[in-house]
Amino acid sequence: MPTVSEILDFEERWGVHSGGKESAIIRELGISPVRYYRDLNRAIDTREALKLRPMLAGRLRRIRDQRRHARPALSA
Repeated sequence: MPTVSEILDFEERWGVHSGGKESAIIRELGISPVRYYRDLNRAIDTREALKLRPMLAGRLRRIRDQRRHARPALSA
């Protein structure tokens, strides 16, 4: 299982690229893309992420929050 640092390093390298990221996640980190994005979302909320990569963690939090607010509310 990749560490917070490994996940952030990977995201920093691949954050702006689109092609081949999913296969690189499997090849380099040894986890599925679904697990990677779940772990990334958890990682950016940690103190460790803010200490290691404050700008990256902050940017990813803002993007995540903007996407959450942009989605229409689910009605029950």
